[in-house]
Amino acid sequence: MINKFRAFTVSVLSLTILFQGLPAAVAAKDAEDNQTNPGGRWMKGEYHAHTTQSDDAEGSQSLESLLNNAFDKYGMDWMGISDHLRMSSRDDEGNLIPGGPIPLSQGISQYQAPKIKQLQKEGKFKNKVIFSGFEWDMPTYEHVGIGILGDQPGSPKSLKAANQFEYLFTNQDEKMS
Repeated sequence: MINKFRAFTVSVLSLTILFQGLPAAVAAKDAEDNQTNPGGRWMKGEYHAHTTQSDDAEGSQSLESLLNNAFDKYGMDWMGISDHLRMSSRDDEGNLIPGGPIPLSQGISQYQAPKIKQLQKEGKFKNKVIFSGFEWDMPTYEHVGIGILGDQPGSPKSLKAANQFEYLFTNQDEKMS
């Protein structure tokens, strides 16, 4: 009973954090849009998309391909990447990681978050919100989408929180965290 309560509480808190961070991340664009539409605007996005970092997600694509499709092909405003919170043997481009599989939080820190920053620095995905989340195999409930956001998606604080979540709520060996 305590484990179910803990899992439920973590899920609710994670969703609360997620939805508090989205409006702040697009405030500048919203301010511009709201001058012509004071009622606000709807935003299109996806919070359950896998990349090649989820080894077992059939048909998944590289991080850049996923973002290109989301923003250029489908006109999304935001994207939440939710790779499986398991060991990952591939990087953001689908290449095998030298030395073998690593925890997903490490893969996000080493490959996914830096690639997102690089692409945005190059001018891609301007005014788009991109954050790294994960799909957690929650005991007795199949799986749950988790997003942890700080002041900025991909910030060291958010990445550390994802690593701590992985340490606390997976059955991976603690030396992997």
